[in-house]
Amino acid sequence: AYPWELCDTINNSWFYDPQDTKHRSSTELIRQVVEVVGRGGNLLLNSGPMGSGRFQPEHVERLQAMGAWLRKNGESIYGTRPVTAPFPIWGFVVSRGDCVYLHVLNWTGNVLALEGLKSKVNSASLLNGAELKFEQRGEEFRVTLPESAKDPVDTILLLKTTL
Repeated sequence: AYPWELCDTINNSWFYDPQDTKHRSSTELIRQVVEVVGRGGNLLLNSGPMGSGRFQPEHVERLQAMGAWLRKNGESIYGTRPVTAPFPIWGFVVSRGDCVYLHVLNWTGNVLALEGLKSKVNSASLLNGAELKFEQRGEEFRVTLPESAKDPVDTILLLKTTL
């Protein structure tokens, strides 16, 4: 109900520490962005510069990977709001206008179910990809996704709905 922000680091330090080599992977960081947005928050991600003023190569690599992912999938993140249903076990649901984005982080089979969807779904597709066949009965939505379409970082489905 209230705006919130998660302040976190790429590794375990708020400052440059050459002994801190526990850098999180770009996959972990991207999934963290998805979770924070899916819960209605903002992510502040810290990276402390080295004594030279430059950033650690490991951090630059991860930030570049996050930037590339956001250039490709940013429409499912920027300006979206979480759908006010309980969080599904497979990930997060956000929306903007007549678009509903399903961020699937944890596949538990080939059939994805979403309950409590009040809008009528007109089409379903992979974000920037192929159309998908789906069923909607009342507030229950189901779609089957081929194994080949699953993304190990975040499989994103786009539902076009009637407002």
